Amino acid sequence: MNRKVTIRDIAYLSGVSISTVSRVVSGKANVSEDTRKAVQDAIKKTGYEPNYTARALATKSADTVGVIIDRVPSKGLNNTFFIDSIQSIATTLNKYNKDMLLVFSSSDKSDEDIKVKKLIQSNKIDGIIKLSVQKNDKTLQYLSETETPTVLVGRTDLKNIISVNNDNIKAMKQGVNHLISKGMKKIAFVSGSPEYLVTVDRTTGYKLALEEAGLEYNDDNIFYTSFDIDSGYYIADELLKADYEAVACTDDSIAFGISKKYTELGKYIEILTFNNSYLADFSDIPFTSVDINASELGRQSVELLLNNNKNVKEMLVETKLIIRS
Repeated sequence: MNRKVTIRDIAYLSGVSISTVSRVVSGKANVSEDTRKAVQDAIKKTGYEPNYTARALATKSADTVGVIIDRVPSKGLNNTFFIDSIQSIATTLNKYNKDMLLVFSSSDKSDEDIKVKKLIQSNKIDGIIKLSVQKNDKTLQYLSETETPTVLVGRTDLKNIISVNNDNIKAMKQGVNHLISKGMKKIAFVSGSPEYLVTVDRTTGYKLALEEAGLEYNDDNIFYTSFDIDSGYYIADELLKADYEAVACTDDSIAFGISKKYTELGKYIEILTFNNSYLADFSDIPFTSVDINASELGRQSVELLLNNNKNVKEMLVETKLIIRS
């Protein structure tokens, strides 16, 4: 005898969450036509007959939020931005009596896609907080298409996704302007992968600051590496060869590695960096830091997700320039 088709089967076949199937079955309005059609086609194909018990189970809260980190644990938990954000997310979720499920992935982007799809289809979470975004981010596209409640820490134009972010163009421009005001003219830019939209925005801010000051922007002054101390240490060799006066970094870990190398050689370079983490207190070369308020980004991501304010598409968290000497 054939097994009875369940609401979980329909969710799997249509590529959406069980709660989304329940909304379609119940005739709720907050479902896109494409999603509604996919669910209805799956129901028609399988002969699924919904029942009230299944609907009740589908609408039961899992009291758990998935937090997506596109790094392996050894990388993600060594990055100050992720540490500060996760701590704030966990603290805020605890106030709502909800738990956090951390989802890590390898450098292979498809690994994240597979893990997130399985997680959504398992119906074990109430929503997603994604802590980074890349160009053509397939995971984010899937979350948008399946109308999974999602908040992104970053920038996106995708529908159904709420974002909480900094004005990274403005923040980098302000920081580079400070370096220029100190007489710096030969300024390098060091960041993580150019595939990240935050890198794109901060590169734009760097370029605008130079051009508005009448300084030449040159791609030869742009360096990409990984978001960790060792990578900053090794990229410092390239900066030393070109004898830069200053460097604008997009992450404290990279900046700390650069500072370490310069200090070992008895050299000095002005350092602008982002996050204003504890690493600034241990650097022998003073950091000029852009405090992105990672804790507030984390807190607001939870508030936006759980309060489900349909009128909010994007929230900006203010940054602050911290000048040390």
